[in-house]
Amino acid sequence: MFKNTLIIFVALSISSISYAENGMKRANTWEASIAVISQDGANYTSSNSNSALSVESSSGWGFSLGYNPSNHLLLNWEFATTSPRYKVTAPDGGSLSQKADIYENQFNATWHFFDGPFTPYVKAGMGWTTVDSNVSTGEVYCSPGYYYWYCDSSTYGDSGFSYNAAVGLRYDINRNVFVRGSVESLWSGSDIAGETPQINTGKIELGFRI
Repeated sequence: MFKNTLIIFVALSISSISYAENGMKRANTWEASIAVISQDGANYTSSNSNSALSVESSSGWGFSLGYNPSNHLLLNWEFATTSPRYKVTAPDGGSLSQKADIYENQFNATWHFFDGPFTPYVKAGMGWTTVDSNVSTGEVYCSPGYYYWYCDSSTYGDSGFSYNAAVGLRYDINRNVFVRGSVESLWSGSDIAGETPQINTGKIELGFRI
């Protein structure tokens, strides 16, 4: 086990040296990425009202924009959105099924353990999360169009502070293109059944460095 670990460490060290010699360092560069997201489902039950909320797993997408002050540190903004289906069960047995829209905006700091092209990393950040239930409040707003009236209804939703943490792996294919994958958790400031909602996601990204 120790021998295998030593071989991996040496290989990563050599890779880092080659990376530096070829002028591919991340320091003082901007980067952007697009992401494919897989989000876990969750279940919440209220002990006071005997109501329950079940959220199905879903997929989504996102993008990011960031700056590398050094080979190890990345500061970026990330946007992500998913649309999971959910079911609310009332104490009387009645239920409502619908699809929600979740929008996440997070400002993060990422630390890369190696300055070479292949490196594990950790990430943490904070921002805000908006959830639209897509359930009408009953208030309808109409305005005249060119040929017809346009009507829309406001929906129940919530927006508030959230924070996140992640671990992942990154590989810089060349000086301009990189890929990375991560497992992330996001905690929302909203209260659901007396709990702080936790959203767990897997993310694969294709990035471009300037």
